[in-house]
Amino acid sequence: MTRKRLLTTVAVLWVWGLFVCGGSAQTEMDRKSLRGLKGIAVVVEALQPDAERDGLTKSQIKTDIELKLRQAGIRVLTTEESFKTLGSPYLYVNLNTTKNDVLYGALSTYAFSLQVALKQDVTLTRDSDLKGSAPTWETHTLGTVGANNLQDTRRVLGDLLDRFSNDYLAENPK
Repeated sequence: MTRKRLLTTVAVLWVWGLFVCGGSAQTEMDRKSLRGLKGIAVVVEALQPDAERDGLTKSQIKTDIELKLRQAGIRVLTTEESFKTLGSPYLYVNLNTTKNDVLYGALSTYAFSLQVALKQDVTLTRDSDLKGSAPTWETHTLGTVGANNLQDTRRVLGDLLDRFSNDYLAENPK
């Protein structure tokens, strides 16, 4: 019975190609933290070697993010511009993947977690000398994709970027 259940689950995931469950905890304060930003830099964490071997690259993801932001009318800053901007705002993206081989490698899947966070300088209220960078807006999701559908994580990222863009533009109307 367990083997049949495993095979059924694998078949469903393979046919479906993508399973995603998301979460976000934007509050009014999270959205308001975007108010007054004149642009943001983009920082993408390094990808796992398996994901890169299977065709997903950090530069590809960074290009996707910057294009999506520009299409939404959000100014993309260079790292140097961000450091010179009040608050040093940047969009932090972390796509973490784990490759799983099923049925002795006959079927490979990726489990992934995807985090998109706007980070900027903050000051501790009880001690204004303590300053640092912290996320003030964040969303995330978890999912699985077939190894042959690893590029689908870029579409999922696009959905999270839409959430960010909507909140950013709501607080910074043109």
